[in-house]
Amino acid sequence: MRRVWWLSVALAGCLDLDPAHYVFACQDQTCAGGGGGSMGGGSGGGVAMSDGGTDGGTDGGADAGVDAGIVAFDRFLRSETRGLGRAEVGGAWTTVYGASNMSVDAGLAFFNLPAPTNSTSAALTEISARDVELTVQLSVDKVADGSGTYNSLMARRQSATKTYAGRVRLNQTNAYLSITKLDGTTNDTAIVAEKPMSVAATAIALRFRVEGANPTTLRLRAWPADAGEPSTWDLVGSDATPELQDAGHAGLTVYLSGSATNAPVLTTFRTFTVKGL
Repeated sequence: MRRVWWLSVALAGCLDLDPAHYVFACQDQTCAGGGGGSMGGGSGGGVAMSDGGTDGGTDGGADAGVDAGIVAFDRFLRSETRGLGRAEVGGAWTTVYGASNMSVDAGLAFFNLPAPTNSTSAALTEISARDVELTVQLSVDKVADGSGTYNSLMARRQSATKTYAGRVRLNQTNAYLSITKLDGTTNDTAIVAEKPMSVAATAIALRFRVEGANPTTLRLRAWPADAGEPSTWDLVGSDATPELQDAGHAGLTVYLSGSATNAPVLTTFRTFTVKGL
């Protein structure tokens, strides 16, 4: 039987593992599930949104129950053979590189990494948000050896080489958390250095928050998905890189380390959400 590692990656929100349902704002706001309720909180912090169209149908069938505070939302409930197509809320996915290694089917987005040093990346470039909470779930069909796979959510993305990232690195030893940035080069810089996580189960919940400016505060925490959420953050950092203090795009990126010898590795995403603070 193929071993699959599932991770629930949530930036200041809660998420049902069923892609047909969602639950948000499980801290100081009223939880709403299944697309039928509402959620407190607004779209402050410089949140803006453009759906690239003139009516509510252009976002690929967005559920009317999605709260107005949601900047982007995608359950990948469609079929695409190249690239990711169009999100339910947030417009079209722009493939930065690796479109031929991306596809969508039945609630899942597939990012294939055929060989070491391969990357795949996609962003929602029709949205712009500064203070955000992001959520996604991901799995890998196998745990890469060597340094493993680097799986990141991008926030305040200005370009392929300018972005903040909340990262989970998986290899056959452990799972590692870090907060990083790209500030104009292809080599990322750690804002908060890697911290190993003890993963006793195949599911991890991760929360990442990006807010403020000059400096921006970035927070990340993780815990077993079947356990209660801790009250403290695993990683907290700040950064004042000028290019990253404004609103930007959001997206997903995956990289397979050059030391991996068991390629190909397939990362699968489902239920991607960006919520304005």
